Amino acid sequence: MSMFSKAQVAPQQIRSRFQLILDDMDHAYKRMEHAAELFNSLIRDLEKGMKFADQFRVDLTHAIEETGAKVTSDPANIESQIREIFAGRSEAK
Repeated sequence: MSMFSKAQVAPQQIRSRFQLILDDMDHAYKRMEHAAELFNSLIRDLEKGMKFADQFRVDLTHAIEETGAKVTSDPANIESQIREIFAGRSEAK
């Protein structure tokens, strides 16, 4: 039976239907709020990971520069420089 039909519906039934709708909306809101908190936590974790990766890159660049090597933005060149550094260290031992 629709709420908009011409049949007589007791006010208590209409109130209980609206109360059920409100209860469901409250529950949905709480779940969305919880999901938003989880997404915020995920975003914070991703930002921490980005900061860690950036700091690692900076530290690695400084370490390469301390050995006297020139650091370029070419990834292949950086990888070869790292191989040379570690190869030199393993030969020294």
